[in-house]
Amino acid sequence: SAIRSYRQQVESRVFPSSEHCWELSPKIVKTFNEELGLKEKDSAKPVESRRIVVVGGGAMGTLFASRLSERGHKVVVISKWRKHAEEINSNNCNLKTSDGKVNYSAKFNVCETSIEAKEVLGGLADYALILTKSNKTKEAALVAAKVLNSSGFVLTLQNGIGNDKVLEETFGKRTLKGISYQSAFCDKPGSVVSSSYDAPSFIASANLSEEATFAVTELCNIVPELKKVSLSDFEDIAREKLFVNAVVNVLTAVYKVKNGELLESAYRPVLSALTSEVSCVLE
Repeated sequence: SAIRSYRQQVESRVFPSSEHCWELSPKIVKTFNEELGLKEKDSAKPVESRRIVVVGGGAMGTLFASRLSERGHKVVVISKWRKHAEEINSNNCNLKTSDGKVNYSAKFNVCETSIEAKEVLGGLADYALILTKSNKTKEAALVAAKVLNSSGFVLTLQNGIGNDKVLEETFGKRTLKGISYQSAFCDKPGSVVSSSYDAPSFIASANLSEEATFAVTELCNIVPELKKVSLSDFEDIAREKLFVNAVVNVLTAVYKVKNGELLESAYRPVLSALTSEVSCVLE
């Protein structure tokens, strides 16, 4: 079973990745692959370290920056949250599990401008991740354009529908649409709590060029839990996520409670009513 699993991971290029920090001698690897019937060209190579700019330094931007840094990539976040930036730049970022325990101390920089970001990265970024609120997408695109290299791709992992269309105005076919079921909150400046560490994120692209295909494949190896899906499946996922956000986010904000508390009987009537209303709008 373990060998079958290993073979599947090698053939799908997800193993080894940058988190696998041990090394085997080339002779051992060659012998093992020969036993599995894998040719030399079929052996996966570790993901190279990439320069990545994350635009948006809230909870989700901080979460993805932390996990990308954990995987060995050169990451910089562009954000106007100064206290958060000062804490991370001085003491790293504490990535915590839902029980509040520090899982990892992530080292990356937070900058306020694209000029600073380029200096920290030591050049232009290979990829840009957009994790601002939807009403800041256009502004985020202009910021990312100053840091991303001319052949780099931009991936939105924002909530809502239509963010990719806004980004296409600046990046054209270098825009990749994505959405994430990851969730997080900043319990204090310089610290982020992940409440769904293994939740999936999804990526899709209408661009079938060799460059776009490579970018999607590489991002699936770079970004934790990112999975490629078809455009039709992506639209279904996006609508489902929008439905959840439109119901849950509103009520948790109004009542100042956590998501799970909405299942308590006191909130059931309004939860049911809002669910019906949102369903009608989406239909």
